[in-house]
Amino acid sequence: IGQEYRRDFIARFSKDLKVAYLRKEINKKLMAIDDGVLEVYKGNKKTLRIPSNVHTIGSSAFSADYDRALKTKKVIIPGTVKTIEKSAFMFSNVRVIVMEEGVETIGNFAFADACLTEIHFPKSIKSIGSRIFDAEVDCNPIKIYVYKDSYAYKELKENEDMIYSEDVKFIFEK
Repeated sequence: IGQEYRRDFIARFSKDLKVAYLRKEINKKLMAIDDGVLEVYKGNKKTLRIPSNVHTIGSSAFSADYDRALKTKKVIIPGTVKTIEKSAFMFSNVRVIVMEEGVETIGNFAFADACLTEIHFPKSIKSIGSRIFDAEVDCNPIKIYVYKDSYAYKELKENEDMIYSEDVKFIFEK
């Protein structure tokens, strides 16, 4: 029993240290990046470029429901980010998202209830989860910038029901 207790204590202590570390990082930089995963953005820059040391944007990282990115209107996601996890921008105040070449995976509900007005998909997208634009409220018209011969375009056209606005405009990148 002594060894089991010690293992449990060490596991709980390690988790507490990680939480304390993330809190410290949030206080310093207004964002928490843990092992390449952007877990939280609490800043209010109008335009934010995700740092190049990030490879994944975590679930609810930009959710206004958790007081995150309340004044941020545009996010630029560099190609160093490979994955946007489920619900990463769900209930976000962000209106424009520019994904650069290199982003590959978008999780379920990634932009749900965000009511984006503009989004740019790179050719590098290989996987798109379900209901990425799902919304409970009426949203503004959305402009979707996409390459016509890309996986993203084919996926969005085949599943137009995943787009929350009836007023959708596909704009083809060259």
